[in-house]
Amino acid sequence: MQKIIFLFTALLLQGYYILEAQQKYFERTYLVQDISDARNFFLNQDGSYTVIGNSMSVPNLIGAPFYMRLNEFGDTLSLKKYMYTNRNTTIWDAVETQNGYALAICQPQTDTSVGCNAHLMRLSYTGELLNLSLAGSDTIYQSWGRSILHTLDNGYIMAGLIIPDTSSHNKLYIVKLNVDGSMDWEKIYDYFAYHNMFMDILPATDGGYYVLGTIGRWQIALPFGGWEYLGDILIYKIDDLGNVEWEEIYFVDEEFEAPISFCQFEDGQIFLAGARNLYNELIMKLDTSFNIVWSSFAGEDVGQPSYITPTLDGNILISGVSFVGGTNGYVSKVSPNGNILWKRIYGDAGHDYFYTHLILPDGSILIGGRNDMSSSAEVYVVKTNCMGLVTPLPQASFSWQANEPNPLAVQFNNFSQYVYADSIDGGKYIWEWGDGSPSTTFTSESFSEVFHYYPSPGTYTVTLTAIVCQDTSSIQATIETLSGAGGTVGLPPDIPPTDPLKGEKTMLVYPNPATNTLTFQQVSKSPSGDLGVNGAGDLEIKLHTLTGQTALQTTLAAGETVKTISVAHLPVGMYLYVAEQAGSVLARGKVAVVR
Repeated sequence: MQKIIFLFTALLLQGYYILEAQQKYFERTYLVQDISDARNFFLNQDGSYTVIGNSMSVPNLIGAPFYMRLNEFGDTLSLKKYMYTNRNTTIWDAVETQNGYALAICQPQTDTSVGCNAHLMRLSYTGELLNLSLAGSDTIYQSWGRSILHTLDNGYIMAGLIIPDTSSHNKLYIVKLNVDGSMDWEKIYDYFAYHNMFMDILPATDGGYYVLGTIGRWQIALPFGGWEYLGDILIYKIDDLGNVEWEEIYFVDEEFEAPISFCQFEDGQIFLAGARNLYNELIMKLDTSFNIVWSSFAGEDVGQPSYITPTLDGNILISGVSFVGGTNGYVSKVSPNGNILWKRIYGDAGHDYFYTHLILPDGSILIGGRNDMSSSAEVYVVKTNCMGLVTPLPQASFSWQANEPNPLAVQFNNFSQYVYADSIDGGKYIWEWGDGSPSTTFTSESFSEVFHYYPSPGTYTVTLTAIVCQDTSSIQATIETLSGAGGTVGLPPDIPPTDPLKGEKTMLVYPNPATNTLTFQQVSKSPSGDLGVNGAGDLEIKLHTLTGQTALQTTLAAGETVKTISVAHLPVGMYLYVAEQAGSVLARGKVAVVR
């Protein structure tokens, strides 16, 4: 997918400056270092975004965390990197604090030491380094802080793993830090064989913490080649001192399950994302007693979730990596009963990964990760609307024409764009007729032609409002019922309005929006069931862009009623279709193409 950068650009043209407006939704990449990615997002009070992630130089492979601040359009406001000579420093997680941000960092203790140890890095809101300190004992061979929380006493708690010495397996590990970063306590949970690691930690509703881990993980060689992993999912409930109050283990003696992230709803239910056998997506729901309500391995989907959070409307949002047809980032919305409501794939010819997302107060979504190309890996940031689409804002438009036999009956044609009213999370149209009658709301694209009967001759101001997510566009026109004249407002000037359709023939076009295919089905409204003009002749169908170019065309031969075509190659956006037979227009309308 082409990544487009929208900027305020002043162009000198024949003595005039032309200003190109910035777009609310965008897909951007940022070359912070030779290899770089986004790991955490934070929304600032001024509407800007803080991005915290990793960068690494090539060929010496020395990593450094970075802080980047973006405005609401994705433009870089500031960038800071935290370099340490000969110390490969990696960030695993970050959390907002009362003074800025706390980062769970993995860094060697000296320039010559092997492996790495959990560290706490603290930054101000503007990215100034406040301090970097070792988290936990200095006698541990290796330790990782995979997840971090800001605690009620303004301290920090990290959950991850330790490797006590060079020959040890990974062991479950938690360290609690005071407000100044000094160690309060640390716990090693050595109750399971082989390799074990905590992946995520949440505050518990009754005090203490829930900790998500993978246990009993081991790599074995398969007889036909390759490797396999074995393991189970663990949830601990620990108290404020790290003592285990209870545990739940899932999928014992089944295949390899790897939890990655979990979240809790206000009613106490838990949703968990992970993988089975590395590449089969795992989603599961637990009740308030931590019993499995349902678990899904995503059917035809192959990939790995990275992050899961509740949505503003009570569903769940998951971002991660899809391996279907290549390596690309994805974001999906899933209902509380496990149904995938939609799934959007983002990426290009290289490898693309999503590691995090942030749902903004207006329902729009900020998604971050990494975009790999042949010579670099750049920070990858996508901002979508509540439907997961990078799309222009809705654009209201309509035409009107008084009816000749009855001038008080006015026909309106809705030409609005980018509303997707027939989709999950799609928008709606609100007509205000200007005569004191109640407004009319439509939540489907099917009602593109609307009649309104006015009580008496006169002049009326009509308003059409197009809404999707929390994005709104309104447009008005003043109409005169007795003049017989019509008009159009809001339509691009190079797409002239067409006459209202007449006759009894119609066309079904589905699915709308379309992803890969689009079906045209000719349907008769007449009792005889005849199709077409006088029941004969080929039907020519054309799909036009909003600027008038023909995107594709097809033919329904005489006698055919259904035709399916591929739209997988078309750019995402809104299109107009027209079906003609023997020079007469039988159907026209709008169709959206989404990914």
